[in-house]
Amino acid sequence: LCSQNAGVYRTTNGGSSWSSVISDSNGYDVEFKPGDPQIVYAAGSGVHKSTDGGASFNQVSGFDGGAKMIGVSPDAPNTVYVLDANSSIFGGFYVSTDSGDNFTELNHSGKNYFGYSTTGNDNSGQAPRDMDVAVNPNNANEVHIAGVLTWRSLDGGITFTCTSDWIPGNAASAGIGYCHADVDILLFDGNTLFAGTDGGIFKATDTQNLTANYYEDLTLGIGARQFYKIGISQTTDVV
Repeated sequence: LCSQNAGVYRTTNGGSSWSSVISDSNGYDVEFKPGDPQIVYAAGSGVHKSTDGGASFNQVSGFDGGAKMIGVSPDAPNTVYVLDANSSIFGGFYVSTDSGDNFTELNHSGKNYFGYSTTGNDNSGQAPRDMDVAVNPNNANEVHIAGVLTWRSLDGGITFTCTSDWIPGNAASAGIGYCHADVDILLFDGNTLFAGTDGGIFKATDTQNLTANYYEDLTLGIGARQFYKIGISQTTDVV
């Protein structure tokens, strides 16, 4: 179990009790190595690895203190990706080919994949709220990341291309998909990618081919509402 402000916890009795398992005050993601449930990766402000099914973890060196998410794929079980935030914006992208023992940071200097710019050239972002990574289970080189918008790599995270804009007209003009802003989760089911956003659930079935129809809005027409602010008058009540 991950808790953003409390770390990562483990239960061995069906949830009756929980124990903290990492030396990290934050918890954002937990992933198992495909095919080997004894190897567990956990991410908070740092990256942690367990070789005993999550009973204990060791922190992996070489990372800063930003929020992190983890991506793995059965296609290459030894490969582990880490998406890193620097405060609320993109901080870095890392890859390991030895089951998380060592990581290399890939060069994305000057880019911010968490903002509103489809070229990655702004300073906006809402990480870790809008932040995730997903890897195609049948192609470990196909990596998708998200912040406000969604991005795709076909070369193992070396380069990323924006796959959506949250303004429909701009997306159509650019020949990329429309997906509502503020992406909270990315998830593959087979070769189909799902994106959970503040404006609904979107689906991409042909993730290799980037077109204006890249995403399908599965919640089109649903009248969902979210109330998160209220305004009051500061004047004196009139009796």
